[in-house]
This record gives sequence, C-alpha cells and structure tokens, in this order.
Amino acid sequence: MRNAQLLIFLIIVVTAASFIQKGANKNENQNPENNSKAISPSATPSPTPADTAPAIKNPTPTATQNQNSSSTDMNFYKYPNSQTKKTSSSRLVLESSDDPSVITDWYIEKLKNQNMKLNSFVKTKTNNNVLNKLISSNGTIKVSITISKKNSDTNAKIAVEI
Repeated sequence: MRNAQLLIFLIIVVTAASFIQKGANKNENQNPENNSKAISPSATPSPTPADTAPAIKNPTPTATQNQNSSSTDMNFYKYPNSQTKKTSSSRLVLESSDDPSVITDWYIEKLKNQNMKLNSFVKTKTNNNVLNKLISSNGTIKVSITISKKNSDTNAKIAVEI
C-alpha cells in the first residue's frame, strides 16, 4: 500500500510540474519583453582598407602614327618584294613571288617592332596550299594580315586590313 501511495504522489508531482511548465511557456509567448533569449542585432562588417582592391589604372597607349588617316599610311605595311594590286585607306592587297613563310616572318617582325601584340596567328599548309593569318593590335589600331598561296599560283597574295 505504501508503494501505491508513493506512486500516486509522484504522478501528482509530475502532473503539477507539467502544468507549471506549460503556464510559464504561455507567459513567455504572450510577453516577449520578458523573454530571456534576447536576440542581439548582428553587426554588418564594413570594409577595411585591406579588404578593398586597389584601383587598376589603364596603361596610357604610346603615341603611334595614325594608321587610318590616309592611303600613304598603308604603305607602312607594304612587303618590300611585292607589287600593289589594290589599295584604299584601310585595305592593301599585294602579290609577291617570295615564299609565304618568309613573308609571314617579315610581318611578324614588323608588328613586333611597332610594339603590337600578336592576338591571333594561324599558319596552315595543305597540299602546298598556304593560308597564314595574323591579327595584331596595340590598343589604338588593329591590323589583320592574310597571306595565301594556292598550289597552282606562282605568287603569294597578301591582304592587309586596318
């Protein structure tokens, strides 16, 4: 009998504790000011001098001769051992009996001496048909040079476009 009394007593204590706990939770939900779990605002970090990237300055292009001003500027790109077939302010078409690889090498050196960056260079030779393309620029002008020679042709064709 004593065990039954003890068991009933424990059930009453647990039930009472449960009601007390539910009441406390109800009060917390109704009155958020008394909530013990206060949420503090998080600080937003501000950039520090070490976090900011340094400003990148664009290099100033070097002074070069204006290649677009007249047809005489196109003569700058005339291959030495060639004949002019067509010319305009932005296009020059030449023919030469020299080997296309020699012509290509000359243009590569010519562009390098002008501090021009070789953006694209494609050299192809299939069945003695040659097609070499150079694209170069220096920030102010872009030069495109095509050197071609078909197997049946005696002369190489050179096209320079600015």
